[in-house]
Amino acid sequence: AQPDAALKYSWDTKVTADLAMAGGLTSLLSPFLAKKSGRREAFDERVAYNYNLTFPGGELAGEDAPFAPAPAAPAIAPLVAPTGARDFALCERPPRPPSTPPVIHDCDIAVIGQGLAGSTAAMAASLLRPDASVCSVGPGPHLSTSAASGAGWLLLPDVQPSQITKVLDELAKLADEKGLPFDRERAEYFISMTGEAQSFVENATNSSFVQVPAYADSFSPSCNDVQLCCTDGRRFVQAYGNFSCVDVKVWYQESRCCISDTSKLTSKWSNWPTYYHMENTLYGKIKWVVDPGVTAQQCANQNLLMLPLMQRMLDHVNKIVTGTVQSATYDGYRWSLVGDDFAVSSKISIFANGGFGAAASSEELAELGVYSNSEVHGRNTGILWQTAKAAGWPLDPLNAWYLEFVNGMPQWFLWDDRATVLAQKQDGSYSVVYDESEAYDSRGRSRREHNVTDALYIVRDPSQTSNISALLGSEAEEALKAATVPKTCDTRSKRLWRNFIPTCYNYGVAVNMVECSTRVQPADPVRVTSIKQGIIDTISGPVVDRYQNFHPAGWAAGNAASPGLIPMYVGPGSTLGNALMT
Repeated sequence: AQPDAALKYSWDTKVTADLAMAGGLTSLLSPFLAKKSGRREAFDERVAYNYNLTFPGGELAGEDAPFAPAPAAPAIAPLVAPTGARDFALCERPPRPPSTPPVIHDCDIAVIGQGLAGSTAAMAASLLRPDASVCSVGPGPHLSTSAASGAGWLLLPDVQPSQITKVLDELAKLADEKGLPFDRERAEYFISMTGEAQSFVENATNSSFVQVPAYADSFSPSCNDVQLCCTDGRRFVQAYGNFSCVDVKVWYQESRCCISDTSKLTSKWSNWPTYYHMENTLYGKIKWVVDPGVTAQQCANQNLLMLPLMQRMLDHVNKIVTGTVQSATYDGYRWSLVGDDFAVSSKISIFANGGFGAAASSEELAELGVYSNSEVHGRNTGILWQTAKAAGWPLDPLNAWYLEFVNGMPQWFLWDDRATVLAQKQDGSYSVVYDESEAYDSRGRSRREHNVTDALYIVRDPSQTSNISALLGSEAEEALKAATVPKTCDTRSKRLWRNFIPTCYNYGVAVNMVECSTRVQPADPVRVTSIKQGIIDTISGPVVDRYQNFHPAGWAAGNAASPGLIPMYVGPGSTLGNALMT
């Protein structure tokens, strides 16, 4: 007799079998279980316990039995499920309905991606090459990471020619400190072209780039906080950093410090600073976009959102192709860009569709020190990285814009009260990883250096009843006492960002520099959660020249595809230059 077949299968029965036939989940589960000490052992223990409940003695009878032959069609035909539904009469897939042939678009220039970089590049190509047909290809600007940023901030280093060398020196020093490569020639070209790029976008979109005004700093230095002697062309100001001797001299005199050295320095710096002070060389280069005649204000800034700005840019493009590019190949004459229901053929392609963090392999995530693909803010396809690897083009070192996550939410700054982060070692002890007053990318790079993918986020919370020792043991309190990395709030940028939410959104309480620099104390009631290492997106791609060119007919544009200034965040906001240089 033919063996009976179950009329219904549970979800587990069907999907578990499919996963087993596909090779199982070992490659995904093993790295996850290995991330934390004791996790693999607990998993093996639980599996063994549940297995022995069902199969006492540890043996599963029937493993050596062959598969039963599939029942013949006549035996299947009479079977009726309890619902009255009939089974398939034959083990054959019904014919597919005829498919619609993909729509093919022919373009001289195709720009992949419709975020800020893609929109800028497509607009520039359309206006600077009016004789060429330009296609903007993407799922829509409203779905881009740029649009998700809302009222975007921009870093536009349009410094005077006489200041370019000083900026480059500071960038080189910063890159060396962080162990990152620095392409000085490319950065110099980027800086020198920024003013032209800014004017081009302003004219084309009927908008203006204006400096971001800042509210008052919570710390007011006194005349005594100024270094008396000029050393190597600079003077240090306490809790601010180094400035040129000329800048400090003017500031000192304007504050009437020559009359009384106990006076406070005047509030000379009224615009938003970069994350790194860099001797104030990029002061005033953090900008918003506004309509002509609009004055940007603190917090209630009246600036344009990124989405309408990008829509203004795309209005200049003669062909919009809506869809996601799944593959890109070059045959020696033209690019073939293929999506689900479309194809684009172009002489030139500009890749401006972000990084590959959401599509990164487990090996790439491990090298970046990222907890998992879930901790990636930008959900991009990584088509440029995939294409470059398949073609064998020279690649940048693996790198990313770093960003931590708590309960799935990005932590741009640690705004919580007395925010403290501890890493737990394999022996159960704890250590302080970084200065919690730093910006997101800096914190993430410190974590990568120490290989900390998961850590503990501890904040003072009056609604709780337990202190840090009660929750984590005395070792955690001792780790804070022995910390060699201080929490400082020793720059204007750190203090402004710490008070950004309470000042601009009236949520929480603004704090002074001392409180800004304070971690949780032994008696504080605290809340403890996990803070995972993540990224905004990757910033690695094929190696480019100063014009962003990586191929005779291929260019890269955008911060995630190929940052032109320096491969780390030195200040808030994206940059426009490397889109326009394409």
